[in-house]
Amino acid sequence: MCTRGTVLTRLTIALVVGACSESPLSTHETLEITRAEQRWNERRPPSYSYGVRVSCFCAPQLGRWTEVTVVGHAVVSVKPLTAVLGGPEPLPVNAWPTVPRLFEILKTAREDGDITDITASYDSKLGYPTSIGIACTPDVLECGTRYFARNIKPVP
Repeated sequence: MCTRGTVLTRLTIALVVGACSESPLSTHETLEITRAEQRWNERRPPSYSYGVRVSCFCAPQLGRWTEVTVVGHAVVSVKPLTAVLGGPEPLPVNAWPTVPRLFEILKTAREDGDITDITASYDSKLGYPTSIGIACTPDVLECGTRYFARNIKPVP
């Protein structure tokens, strides 16, 4: 049986352990992710298209705004929204994230010991991440990524 003292002791231990962790996300930021993902799961269209761009030390194709079409839970097509004249070869469709993958990136990044900060903002209506910023310790080369997402539209 839990008495009031036992509950308070357990709560205090949980808060102390949480405060001592090295997570780059605060408790408030973690709750924001949970609430946004819940909004997305409640309101998401079954199939959708959206614009996405990734700024990183990665394939340059990801750095261009691209319309990504998702059916069910899989990317089925991508179309660059900016001209690509004589650029690199197209990447496979699975190189671009779905919205659930963006949430997964947010949740798993907090467990990486080299990541020092994670920022995110969310669409107020649908809950999907409109931007994600990941910063790393200075001793890790080619680390740090920004994801941008916009204009989710249902696809028939």
